[in-house]
Formats: sequence, structure tokens, C-alpha cells
Amino acid sequence: MPNHFPYRLAVVLFVASVIGVPRALPAQVVRGWVVDSTTQMPVGRGFVVLLDQSGNEVARSLSSDDGRFTLVAPTGGIYQLRSERIGFGASLSEPLQLDTDQAVEVRLSVAALPVRLATLVVPGRNRCSTNPEQGENTVLIWEEVRKALAAAVWADEQELFHYRMYSYRRELDARRSRTLTETGSTRSAVTDPPYRSVPAEQLAQEGYVVERADGVWYYVPDAYVLLDQRFLGTHCFHVVRDDGEHPEQVGLAFEPMSDRRLPDVEGTLWLDETSSELRELEVQHTRVQYNVKDSRIGGTVRFLMLPTGAWIVHEWQVRTPRITVTEDLRQPQGYTSRVNGFADTGGEIYQVSSRDGTTIFEAPLATVSGFVFDSTSGTGLQGALITVAGTNFRAFTDTGGRFALGVPLEGEYSLSLSHPHLDSVAASNPLEHVDLVRDSDMEVTFAVPHVRSTLSRICGRTVESRDDRIIFGVVRESGTGVPISRASVSASWQDIDLSNQGVTVGSTNETVKSDTSGFFAICNAPAGRSVRLSAAKDGRTSREADLLFPHQVGGLLLLSWDKPPGQPYDHEYAAPQPAWKIDLTLGAQRER
Repeated sequence: MPNHFPYRLAVVLFVASVIGVPRALPAQVVRGWVVDSTTQMPVGRGFVVLLDQSGNEVARSLSSDDGRFTLVAPTGGIYQLRSERIGFGASLSEPLQLDTDQAVEVRLSVAALPVRLATLVVPGRNRCSTNPEQGENTVLIWEEVRKALAAAVWADEQELFHYRMYSYRRELDARRSRTLTETGSTRSAVTDPPYRSVPAEQLAQEGYVVERADGVWYYVPDAYVLLDQRFLGTHCFHVVRDDGEHPEQVGLAFEPMSDRRLPDVEGTLWLDETSSELRELEVQHTRVQYNVKDSRIGGTVRFLMLPTGAWIVHEWQVRTPRITVTEDLRQPQGYTSRVNGFADTGGEIYQVSSRDGTTIFEAPLATVSGFVFDSTSGTGLQGALITVAGTNFRAFTDTGGRFALGVPLEGEYSLSLSHPHLDSVAASNPLEHVDLVRDSDMEVTFAVPHVRSTLSRICGRTVESRDDRIIFGVVRESGTGVPISRASVSASWQDIDLSNQGVTVGSTNETVKSDTSGFFAICNAPAGRSVRLSAAKDGRTSREADLLFPHQVGGLLLLSWDKPPGQPYDHEYAAPQPAWKIDLTLGAQRER
């Protein structure tokens, strides 16, 4: 029995469609404004929904600061308006006759009575209701949850916002105390909301943990699924509180029905007990493969109401296990299983702008600034690239060697520095380890050695500008470019000795091994002689290269990549030390 199984995470862009919004503009239009039934003053931003005679939602609009709204009906008929403001009870209008090609104006009066979730009492024994719309407590919380979910779907469909988001994949140890690797990227999007699940019908038939040929897929419900009757009909609900982890919040917990035999999810939708705003969805997967039981397997989705009144998914994360299965005949099932690590996939929207470019929301960032200097001269190094390892957050140093980075990250990360002169000798890029904290600043300083100092370290002696000739490079796989370690690199040339007895011609061959990064250096190459260079390993050889170092001091050499140590580096260094960089590739057989 294999001891490791590949797992994949089903978190992709979320595109839901529970509200039908016509693309073309029909003639049946309802315009109006929402006012307080007592003061007759506008109540401000909130959603107004158009319902047909069966109570189905056919259109939705977000009212403006002065309470005005516009709704478009698909056909003529009898409709009702419903006001949906987070934290306030829903208000329903009298039936409205809307004829074909008619535009009407209405005043929707609502009672400004806030919903008071803080007064809800959780019974000692939670009763799991088969429908969140049944039961005095659950119906009150579900109504606030439903408003927020429907509002988030509406915002996605309207394509109102421009998002800047960071998405990542992290490998963690079994304790989830250490991040082993992280790969992340940023992107901008107008139409792409954060994540999506597979349809509710598929989840009801297959479950939330599905083993396929390419691995095991873990699914987390999105807004569409949570609003779907197939989810509501296979889960039961009850009210919970957790003053330790979720103070001043009230939760609507759900779990699969007892007759549900497929892998499923249980979890809680958490609301602020004062404002009634939906904060977070927490999910744990049930009936995981190989009888693994671990409450950390699941996901978290955080919601945010923007200043405009619209709702978005702000952060998301799904935690999938790395499971080791070992044969054990002492167990009834014939094996034992354990979680030996996690693979997290998730992300965060850290900036939201309107379509005209106005910034609506910005998440707090961790700011890293610093200074990069040439350790030989002490002057700032321009053009150095600083990267947060594992991500595409990066910045270049300016003419004074300064840089600044703002990143939506928290925790331990490494900053990597690269520069053309380091790349030219395949030197390892300097690293600085930092502990990033949101809404705080930190300073980092990099000291970069001179190229000649780097080569002196490689050759094990002082490299002089007048007398030394150096050949260096990287041995790589042909096609893939992967560095090859422990390859034999040979350089050969003729020796010519002029004496009173005449001219003596001999030959010299120098062989070195490439290191773990494929790097090699020949430190005793001659000037004025043709040098033949090649690499070999395990019967494979590279194409031979012929090099020639000129005799003259100064002048133009084969690489313009260096300057004397007293001069700082810049983008256009022209001065030239006698060194030649060449990479060698190994194929399946000798290249010709």
C-alpha cells in the first residue's frame, strides 16, 4: 500500500449566479427612494429587491446615499419591493402593478428598527433545525446571513470593482507551526471574484472530498451553494456562541444530516452581534479518506462590507491534509493513517477600486524599506532587485540604493537580493529573514561584495586584475536548464616556452567539479592561448568551447561586467576584468 497520496485543492475563481439581471434594458422600470416610515427621511445605502408574485427575486439594486434606486422588471406583472438592510428587519411594500413598457416611481417606507442579535440566548442543548428558516433564533440569524450572501453575489455579477489580490499555496508541517514553502502571486481583475465552488447539485451527489485520477479534491461551499436548497435540505442548523475564539459574535452552525453518508462539511457562519454584519465562514470537512479525523482540515472565508454598501469576499483559505497511510494488519481496516503536513491554498483582496479608479478599500500592509550598498566602496547600489521569497512582491533600488515594499503578508519570510554582478558569477543571492507585521514598518540593510572579492573566495586566493584569467559558468541539463552538480569541467591549452634552446610546445589540462548549484570556475587560464573547454558526467558530454584571452591590459574584453573595487556598480559598467562567463549544457550524447 502506498504511503503518500497527492491532494489537490478545489479553490478557483468564484463566479455565482443566483440573481438574474437582464443585460438589455427592458421598458418595465421601477424608480424610487427608501425613506424612514417615521421621519420620511432617506435611510441611506441598502438593497432593494423586486419580487414576483411567487416571491422569487427577479432584480436587485443598491440604493444611493439619498435612498434612490432603480430596478428593471423582465416583463409586466404584479410585483412587490423588499428593503434589505444589514442589521434591520426586512420591509415589504404593497403589491405593485407594472405594465409592459411602463416606468413608475414609488416611495418605499421602512421601519428603522435594528435587529438585536446580542439578546439571543443559546439554549444549553442545541437543537439542530432541518431548515434555517424554522425556529425563532435561527430564522433571525439566517435572514442576516442571506442578505450578505445575496449582496456578495450581486456585486460579483455587476462587475463593479477592480480588485488587487494576492493568491498563495503554502506547504506546512504537521503542527501547522512552520511554513515549509510558499508560492504566491499578485494580480488585478475586474470581473474575477475571489473563489468558486462546483455547483451545489454536484456536491450533493459526489460530496465535498472527491478522489479523482489526479488526486483528492477538497471543496468549500461558496455563496451560491450556501443559498441553494440542495445545501439547505441536507444540513441542519442551530445557534452557537464562542466567547473565546469569537467574542461579541453569534454563529449559525450547520452540520450534515444524520443520513448523509458522503464526505461533507460542517461549520459556522459568524456575525457581529451588534451590527449583524457577516464576518466569517468556518468549515471543517467530515468523512475524510482513511478515517482521518482532524478539525484543522477545512477552510475559512472572510466577508467585508465596503463603504458603498456592497459585499465582497475579503480573504479565503482552504487547508488540505498530506496523509501518510501505512499497512498495519493489527488494525481492522488493515492500515493506520496520520496527517504529516498541510497544503494551504488561499488569498486576500488587499485593494478595491471603483471602475473609475477611485480607491474604496485598502487592507493594512507590512512595509519593508532598506538600503543596499557596495561593501567595497560603501556607496548605494542602484538596480538591485529585492524579492519576498516565494512571491512576486519585489522592488528595485533607486540611484541611492534605497527600496521600499508594501505587502499584504504576515509572518516569517525571507528577502532575497539579486544584481547583475552577482548573477554574472553565479554567486548565491544574499538573504535576510524578516518577521512581517501588518500596519508596521521595518528596515533592512544588504551589503553586497565586489565581484573580485567573490571570485577571490571561489578561487581560494586573491584575484589580481592584471595577472589572473578566470573562466566560470554553470553546467546545465540540455533542454531543461536544470543545474548539474559534480560534473567534470576540463580546460586545456598549449604551453609555449621560449628559451635559448628554442621553442618548446607542451599542453596543460585543468579539471574541476561543478558545485551543488552547477557552478564551476577555472582560475588559472592563460592569456594569449586558445583554451578549449568542455563538461562531462555519466557518459554525457557538452559541446566544446574555444576561448581566447587577449594580452593587452585594459581595452575591450569579452565581457563588460566589472569595475575596479573603488568604483560603484551601475547599469552601464564598461570596465573589464579578464574573466569569461560561459554555461555548458549536457545532452544525452556528445553534442556536435
